[in-house]
Amino acid sequence: MKNIAIKPFSFILILSLVFCLTTSFTWQQTWGTFLFRSASFKMKFPKLPDATDKDNLLLANVQADGLTFQVAAHYKKNFDLKKASSLLKESIDGFINSGSDKIISQKDNFTVENSPAREVRIQTSDGMYIIFRTVITKDCLFQFVLTSSSGFPAESVSDGFLNSFELL
Repeated sequence: MKNIAIKPFSFILILSLVFCLTTSFTWQQTWGTFLFRSASFKMKFPKLPDATDKDNLLLANVQADGLTFQVAAHYKKNFDLKKASSLLKESIDGFINSGSDKIISQKDNFTVENSPAREVRIQTSDGMYIIFRTVITKDCLFQFVLTSSSGFPAESVSDGFLNSFELL
Protein backbone atom coordinates (compact mmCIF):
# COMPACT_ATOMS: atom_id res chain seq x y z
CA MET A 1 0.00 0.00 0.00
CA LYS A 2 1.42 3.35 -1.03
CA ASN A 3 1.06 6.56 0.90
CA ILE A 4 0.11 9.44 -1.34
CA ALA A 5 1.46 12.77 -0.26
CA ILE A 6 0.07 15.96 -1.65
CA LYS A 7 2.70 18.59 -2.06
CA PRO A 8 1.89 21.92 -0.40
CA PHE A 9 1.80 23.73 -3.76
CA SER A 10 -0.61 21.14 -5.25
CA PHE A 11 -2.82 21.33 -2.16
CA ILE A 12 -3.02 25.13 -2.41
CA LEU A 13 -3.77 24.88 -6.13
CA ILE A 14 -6.61 22.39 -5.50
CA LEU A 15 -8.06 24.57 -2.73
CA SER A 16 -7.87 27.65 -4.95
CA LEU A 17 -9.66 25.83 -7.76
CA VAL A 18 -12.43 24.63 -5.41
CA PHE A 19 -12.78 28.14 -3.99
CA CYS A 20 -13.03 29.69 -7.48
CA LEU A 21 -15.64 27.20 -8.63
CA THR A 22 -17.67 27.61 -5.45
CA THR A 23 -17.45 31.39 -5.56
CA SER A 24 -18.48 31.46 -9.21
CA PHE A 25 -21.53 29.27 -8.53
CA THR A 26 -22.52 31.29 -5.49
CA TRP A 27 -22.20 34.56 -7.38
CA GLN A 28 -24.59 33.31 -10.07
CA GLN A 29 -27.15 32.36 -7.43
CA THR A 30 -26.96 35.65 -5.51
CA TRP A 31 -29.79 38.08 -6.03
CA GLY A 32 -29.44 41.81 -5.66
CA THR A 33 -31.60 44.22 -3.70
CA PHE A 34 -32.71 47.16 -5.81
CA LEU A 35 -33.99 50.46 -4.49
CA PHE A 36 -36.92 52.29 -6.14
CA ARG A 37 -37.00 55.72 -4.49
CA SER A 38 -39.94 57.20 -6.42
CA ALA A 39 -42.30 54.49 -5.12
CA SER A 40 -40.46 54.18 -1.78
CA PHE A 41 -39.58 50.48 -1.74
CA LYS A 42 -36.79 48.02 -2.24
CA MET A 43 -36.89 44.46 -3.48
CA LYS A 44 -34.70 41.58 -4.59
CA PHE A 45 -34.41 40.56 -8.23
CA PRO A 46 -32.21 37.84 -9.76
CA LYS A 47 -30.43 40.56 -11.75
CA LEU A 48 -30.76 44.25 -12.59
CA PRO A 49 -34.36 44.84 -13.73
CA ASP A 50 -35.43 46.99 -16.64
CA ALA A 51 -37.39 49.86 -15.10
CA THR A 52 -39.50 52.70 -16.40
CA ASP A 53 -40.99 55.42 -14.25
CA LYS A 54 -43.55 57.80 -15.75
CA ASP A 55 -46.72 59.53 -14.56
CA ASN A 56 -46.52 58.03 -11.04
CA LEU A 57 -46.25 54.49 -12.39
CA LEU A 58 -43.08 52.48 -11.90
CA LEU A 59 -42.68 49.27 -13.90
CA ALA A 60 -39.74 46.94 -13.25
CA ASN A 61 -39.16 43.53 -14.79
CA VAL A 62 -36.50 40.97 -15.48
CA GLN A 63 -36.32 37.52 -17.06
CA ALA A 64 -34.07 34.89 -15.54
CA ASP A 65 -33.97 31.08 -15.56
CA GLY A 66 -37.22 30.78 -17.55
CA LEU A 67 -39.14 33.05 -15.18
CA THR A 68 -40.39 36.61 -15.51
CA PHE A 69 -40.34 38.82 -12.41
CA GLN A 70 -42.43 42.01 -12.58
CA VAL A 71 -43.47 44.85 -10.28
CA ALA A 72 -45.89 47.69 -10.98
CA ALA A 73 -46.15 50.48 -8.42
CA HIS A 74 -48.90 53.07 -8.82
CA TYR A 75 -47.66 55.73 -6.42
CA LYS A 76 -48.69 59.13 -5.05
CA LYS A 77 -52.35 58.22 -5.42
CA ASN A 78 -53.56 58.75 -1.80
CA PHE A 79 -55.53 55.50 -1.52
CA ASP A 80 -58.34 55.06 1.00
CA LEU A 81 -57.23 52.14 3.15
CA LYS A 82 -60.82 51.65 4.39
CA LYS A 83 -61.63 50.56 0.82
CA ALA A 84 -58.46 48.49 0.49
CA SER A 85 -60.16 45.09 0.24
CA SER A 86 -62.42 46.21 -2.61
CA LEU A 87 -59.47 47.79 -4.46
CA LEU A 88 -57.38 44.64 -4.00
CA LYS A 89 -60.27 42.51 -5.26
CA GLU A 90 -60.66 44.77 -8.31
CA SER A 91 -56.94 44.50 -8.97
CA ILE A 92 -57.02 40.69 -8.86
CA ASP A 93 -60.29 40.42 -10.82
CA GLY A 94 -58.91 42.72 -13.51
CA PHE A 95 -55.87 40.50 -13.89
CA ILE A 96 -57.73 37.19 -14.32
CA ASN A 97 -59.51 36.14 -17.50
CA SER A 98 -62.47 34.41 -15.84
CA GLY A 99 -63.45 32.58 -19.02
CA SER A 100 -60.20 30.69 -19.52
CA ASP A 101 -57.88 31.08 -16.52
CA LYS A 102 -57.94 28.50 -13.74
CA ILE A 103 -57.42 29.82 -10.22
CA ILE A 104 -55.24 27.28 -8.42
CA SER A 105 -55.17 29.00 -5.03
CA GLN A 106 -55.94 32.31 -3.36
CA LYS A 107 -54.56 33.93 -0.27
CA ASP A 108 -56.81 36.66 1.10
CA ASN A 109 -56.74 39.01 4.06
CA PHE A 110 -53.07 38.97 4.97
CA THR A 111 -50.60 41.80 5.40
CA VAL A 112 -47.28 42.66 3.83
CA GLU A 113 -45.28 45.40 5.56
CA ASN A 114 -48.39 46.01 7.73
CA SER A 115 -50.44 46.74 4.61
CA PRO A 116 -53.44 44.79 3.22
CA ALA A 117 -52.55 42.20 0.57
CA ARG A 118 -54.03 39.46 -1.62
CA GLU A 119 -52.44 36.78 -3.77
CA VAL A 120 -53.67 34.40 -6.44
CA ARG A 121 -52.00 31.56 -8.33
CA ILE A 122 -53.29 31.06 -11.85
CA GLN A 123 -52.86 28.54 -14.64
CA THR A 124 -53.83 30.12 -17.94
CA SER A 125 -55.39 28.30 -20.86
CA ASP A 126 -52.20 28.82 -22.89
CA GLY A 127 -50.04 27.01 -20.30
CA MET A 128 -48.64 29.90 -18.27
CA TYR A 129 -48.30 29.71 -14.51
CA ILE A 130 -48.71 33.04 -12.74
CA ILE A 131 -48.39 34.21 -9.17
CA PHE A 132 -50.01 37.62 -8.76
CA ARG A 133 -49.79 39.53 -5.49
CA THR A 134 -51.19 42.96 -4.82
CA VAL A 135 -50.46 45.18 -1.80
CA ILE A 136 -51.97 48.56 -1.01
CA THR A 137 -50.55 51.33 1.16
CA LYS A 138 -51.88 54.82 1.74
CA ASP A 139 -49.69 56.13 -1.08
CA CYS A 140 -49.23 53.19 -3.44
CA LEU A 141 -50.82 50.14 -5.04
CA PHE A 142 -48.17 47.48 -5.68
CA GLN A 143 -48.67 44.58 -8.08
CA PHE A 144 -46.14 41.74 -8.22
CA VAL A 145 -46.18 39.13 -10.98
CA LEU A 146 -44.08 36.00 -11.27
CA THR A 147 -44.61 34.05 -14.51
CA SER A 148 -43.41 30.69 -15.82
CA SER A 149 -44.31 28.40 -18.70
CA SER A 150 -43.08 25.25 -16.95
CA GLY A 151 -45.08 25.12 -13.72
CA PHE A 152 -45.09 27.22 -10.60
CA PRO A 153 -41.59 28.15 -9.45
CA ALA A 154 -40.10 26.58 -6.34
CA GLU A 155 -41.32 28.20 -3.12
CA SER A 156 -37.76 29.33 -2.37
CA VAL A 157 -37.76 31.36 -5.60
CA SER A 158 -41.27 32.82 -5.30
CA ASP A 159 -40.82 33.59 -1.59
CA GLY A 160 -37.36 35.01 -2.25
CA PHE A 161 -38.89 37.47 -4.69
CA LEU A 162 -42.27 38.29 -3.16
CA ASN A 163 -41.17 38.36 0.48
CA SER A 164 -38.15 40.57 -0.22
CA PHE A 165 -40.43 43.60 -0.68
CA GLU A 166 -39.76 46.34 1.89
CA LEU A 167 -41.13 49.85 2.19
CA LEU A 168 -38.62 52.63 2.76
